[in-house]
Amino acid sequence: GGNTPFVPDGPERGQYTVPNPKDGLTNYQWHLDNKGLKFYTQLANTSGEDINHDSARENAWSGHGVLVAVSDNGTETSHPDLSPNILTQYERNYSSSDPNAWHTSATPSGSDAIAAHGTAVAGLIAAVDGNGDGGIGVAPRSKLAIFKYVGTGGSLNKAIDQANGPFDIFNYSYGRSSCTFIDLPQSLIDQYKYGVETLRSGKGAIYVKAAGNEYISGLDDCVD
Repeated sequence: GGNTPFVPDGPERGQYTVPNPKDGLTNYQWHLDNKGLKFYTQLANTSGEDINHDSARENAWSGHGVLVAVSDNGTETSHPDLSPNILTQYERNYSSSDPNAWHTSATPSGSDAIAAHGTAVAGLIAAVDGNGDGGIGVAPRSKLAIFKYVGTGGSLNKAIDQANGPFDIFNYSYGRSSCTFIDLPQSLIDQYKYGVETLRSGKGAIYVKAAGNEYISGLDDCVD
């Protein structure tokens, strides 16, 4: 079902405000609305240094009608702040080398902090608003397709498959060396080209990749 269309319920835009009372952790989400308070930092934040989420809400952008594929190490799909926005029919698990087994549950393995990475990323994107749990995502009315890809022994066939489908945005939680150019196979380049020209009803899908958490350590590859 790589090209099965995603049809959202209702209009793509409409009046949107953050529900009141807000979800419990919303006031701590300084990346959405920075009031200059000191949350989880040694120094106070600078008021207004955020992603202008208020402006997006005022223009009724909530993510409604958008389907985001989150390619990570899996996501806790039963999480109360995520499950209403997760469309399980689009889950993919690339742990197997058999393509027939890829369309299965994408729940992460283990219970350590590393296993929670995909859950955290999914929450940043589309944590549900107005349910009283946690905070809210950047696009709290968008829907999520969860891919378990990171840590599964990526192959070219897997990379091509997880770059295709009825998704508006592909969010990839992985990158390459910070200071080395690495050629990609032509078949994967062709898939990206197809995606940005054909998917999203001809408007082109959006591919987002990690810029690198490892900026300092990654420089060891090419800097003394």
